[in-house]
Amino acid sequence: MVHSVHSVHSVHSIEITHIYIASEHNFFTVSDKGPERCPALDLDEVDVVQDTGLRGDRFFKHDPFSSAQVTLFQQEVHDELIATFDLPHLKADRYRRNICVRGFDVQSLAGREFSIGGISFVGGEIAQPCKWMEVSVCLGAKAFLKDRSGIRARPLTSGVLRKGSVELTIGN
Repeated sequence: MVHSVHSVHSVHSIEITHIYIASEHNFFTVSDKGPERCPALDLDEVDVVQDTGLRGDRFFKHDPFSSAQVTLFQQEVHDELIATFDLPHLKADRYRRNICVRGFDVQSLAGREFSIGGISFVGGEIAQPCKWMEVSVCLGAKAFLKDRSGIRARPLTSGVLRKGSVELTIGN
């Protein structure tokens, strides 16, 4: 008798609220003056390239096997930080993450294969906030974001990712 194994996937409706790219680093080898030299651009769509990252971003072609080619951040964490620290005008680009989503705990994607809007990724490690969050966001932001500052990921397929409602499919 031949047994077949069927993959079990879960599908979730999420919203991509922001897609950020930045051509240069703000937090690597930054001076004491702080991390303000290269703004992030908030795009409506971006080309995702397999094993390479987001076209135009500072990590594009950085390391073809890196799990840090793309970063994801949860919009609800940003909203909570705004409320906790009374920062109504703070934009989510301050965290230097690429894709902000609403409707799913992105931390749970670490170490798993998933697709967003039909583009497949493998989740890497949980991203931790750096010391510059205290300057770029506010005092207390680094502690607030510890273990909830998003995840790193590597694209397994290519395609165009767009803001708005999309399906998130999680593999085994």
